[in-house]
Amino acid sequence: MRQSVMLTGLSSPAFDEAIASVFEIQDMFRRTAVDGTLEEWSPSTFQKHLSIDVGNRYFTPYRHALQDQQIAFSTSVDPHNILSEATDDQFVHVEDNQVEYYEARKENGKTR
Repeated sequence: MRQSVMLTGLSSPAFDEAIASVFEIQDMFRRTAVDGTLEEWSPSTFQKHLSIDVGNRYFTPYRHALQDQQIAFSTSVDPHNILSEATDDQFVHVEDNQVEYYEARKENGKTR
């Protein structure tokens, strides 16, 4: 189980430049990585426009989180405790699984 979002600039020049920058960063890592150890990244598409998919898993396998402290789900993410009840001895919710949400508001004509 995971949450994810797809970002697209609908072929705007600024977004396409950002995609090109990600490829440049990947090339920098490729030069320092042992051959075959760097997982290739490529953008996805949304209605023929380049896009970036990002996501985070709700759970971590217990065997990979032995030293991590399990944390509770926020009520805004799990208001009915469905995810909390899915936690068991195989999967846990730890800090690396937590996603913070921000909201932009207009107050006195300024965005905060």
